[in-house]
Amino acid sequence: MIRKILQLRVLKAIVDLSKDTDRVAIKQVHFINDTLFTALTTKEVKQLTEIFFAYPRFKELYAAKRPAKHDLEALGKLPENTLGARYARFMKDYQFSLDWYPPLKEVSPLHFARNRQYETHDILHTITGFGGGANPELGLQAFYVGQNVPNPTAMSTFAAGALNRLRSVNPEGNSLFLEYVTQGYLMGKQAQKVVFRAWEDDFATDITVLRKELGIIPYAEIA
Repeated sequence: MIRKILQLRVLKAIVDLSKDTDRVAIKQVHFINDTLFTALTTKEVKQLTEIFFAYPRFKELYAAKRPAKHDLEALGKLPENTLGARYARFMKDYQFSLDWYPPLKEVSPLHFARNRQYETHDILHTITGFGGGANPELGLQAFYVGQNVPNPTAMSTFAAGALNRLRSVNPEGNSLFLEYVTQGYLMGKQAQKVVFRAWEDDFATDITVLRKELGIIPYAEIA
């Protein structure tokens, strides 16, 4: 019964999220993710844990010492086209904060997976070329799907986006919605598995070289 109630609350949050046409409503996203997280059965926790441990680099990253909080000021002083400098510029250009998500106490591999995906989310925006805003976020969420990593944000964001498009009579908006989702998914599918990469080791690397190494063609080059 409690699980059904939680699912209904998630559906309401998706409807609320669909009303936000200009940006991604972070509060609803956090609510959806963490409510679904809370509703997992023991069997589902075991299944997801096995999936994450089988994912490239996850086991090593989970066992490693946790990196320090990203120092955007220091990263901004790296050479211009390095991943670190571009990441710092992305955060500054969109006025994003490192404290945009409430980390959960890490008591299991799933808590680590959840926190790490939030922690590196804007690095993935940077490396994929998807900017800020609702449609670029759809593109990045589709990238996660192409990477074949469990991520409830993706499907809830797609559902909210589709509901939003149902309210519109603008066919160009529908095309743009599908373009971002398609391009993001194909980008993620064709690239190496990078969601649990130790990006901190790449901050001083030229982003063009890194993208080539990882098989990532940024959105700006394929749009």
